[in-house]
Amino acid sequence: MTTTGGDSRAPEGGAGFEVGALLDAAPLNAAHARVILLAALAVVMDGFDIQVLGFAAPKLVEDWGVTREALAPIFAAGIVGMAIGAIVLGPRGDAWGRRRALLASVGVFALATLGCALAQDTTQLLALRGLAGVGLGAALPNATAMMAETAPLRWRALLTSTMIVGVPIGGVLGGELAARLLPEYGWRSIFVVGGLMPLVLVAVLALWLPESARFLLRKGRAAEALEPVNRLQRARRFGTQDPIWLREADAPGSVSLARLFEPALRRDTIGLWTLFLASMFGVFSFMNWMPTVMVGLGHDLGAASRLLAVFNLGGVVFALLGAWLMRWQGSRQVLGGFAVLACLDVLCMAFADLGDPWIVLGLAAIAGGGINGLMVGSYVLSAHVYPTEVRTTGVGMALGVGRAGAVLSSLSGALVGSGAAGASQLFLLVGLTLVFSFVGAMTVRRHLPRMA
Repeated sequence: MTTTGGDSRAPEGGAGFEVGALLDAAPLNAAHARVILLAALAVVMDGFDIQVLGFAAPKLVEDWGVTREALAPIFAAGIVGMAIGAIVLGPRGDAWGRRRALLASVGVFALATLGCALAQDTTQLLALRGLAGVGLGAALPNATAMMAETAPLRWRALLTSTMIVGVPIGGVLGGELAARLLPEYGWRSIFVVGGLMPLVLVAVLALWLPESARFLLRKGRAAEALEPVNRLQRARRFGTQDPIWLREADAPGSVSLARLFEPALRRDTIGLWTLFLASMFGVFSFMNWMPTVMVGLGHDLGAASRLLAVFNLGGVVFALLGAWLMRWQGSRQVLGGFAVLACLDVLCMAFADLGDPWIVLGLAAIAGGGINGLMVGSYVLSAHVYPTEVRTTGVGMALGVGRAGAVLSSLSGALVGSGAAGASQLFLLVGLTLVFSFVGAMTVRRHLPRMA
């Protein structure tokens, strides 16, 4: 019989206690709240730092006397770094542990973002944004895996969405801070704030974030899993004499890219990659270029920064609404609906009078709702599709492929024209690309089911 000190795979005959079922059925308690809060704070900082260059761009163009086109490689460097982080370092959570990988990733992007405040030219800024991107790209897969492995099944979609909605919340926070800091203190100030806040968070995570119990069990470290298992479920208290195991630990095969294309996962992987590719193109087109495009249309710097905050605020509202709807309708209908809404709204922006502040605010809020709701739902879906032993690999690869869409978005704003015609071309391109997000969502087979 398997004991807590040994292998965590199922004992012969299935004796002992299968912890996965207990964690899935556990009532919410303070232990869940702690993990949710800390993981969400990491994602908020991630969301802030992903968008920090977009906030700084208009003032940076003015101070350094560079063109908008000169910033495109810097945007691209950050996103390429995110792809590397998601593909190479993100899956390290399957080997190192979710906690350790998350600490490392937040530390990397905190220090690199702080370094951006000291950059003296575009070459230095490009290198530092690339390094920051590596940390940013690795953070989300591990935070997502941590939440998916902690939250009870009935609440998983809502709680994972609540955590991931930290990305647009970080954008709201960044937009408001940028509107206040940039006019008075310059573009370097937003990088200082964007570096110091996550640096403090690293210490907080080191002190209070526990490791995933499912990860510990899958690694055969059942004795270490006792404390998080006992905190997360109250059905009974386990001791060293109790044989506990995890059903998913019996899954055969090594953690590799090939696992994602086995017959059971192939179609879902293709659908998720398409969904992430299109939705990230849309999200990053707005994050990278909206402040600069709006300044080019005659809006002042503060209004342009707040416009991106409105885009993110719409994402917060719709992402939480989508998480609630997923409990009643499942993820297929919700993500399909968000894809259609986002596509139609952005196409409207291509032909609207964007000089009218009320029109652009309303359309940006709906676009932010649809696109961010789609992206947040994609994270939740990817964490559901992949089992524990390949979860951060699967989520990380989907994010990495999605970053290709983000890289293309960093170039799109530089390729289109300026003024009203350029804005229309950009939004038309984004709207047409979002058609593929609907295709991707419909391709995925293993959607979250209705839970009510």
